[in-house]
Amino acid sequence: MEPVTEVKLFDADSFSYCGSILVYTDNRWEFAGVTNEQLLDVGRYLPLKGVLQMLMSMNMVYDIISRSCDAGGGSTDA
Repeated sequence: MEPVTEVKLFDADSFSYCGSILVYTDNRWEFAGVTNEQLLDVGRYLPLKGVLQMLMSMNMVYDIISRSCDAGGGSTDA
């Protein structure tokens, strides 16, 4: 199943990329490419809203990238 939303994580000072949170249509989510051990240890037990609220305390900011469920675009007319 493809994620419908990606939450990209960045360091609040340097804006360097810190990984992502992938969100699926069934409200399931998972970390992808995150190396911050504190975030991984605490975040896995929280709902997504809880993880997003605690990011600033870890000096992180985020950007939400929504993906269309019917991705692909273009016409299917022959």
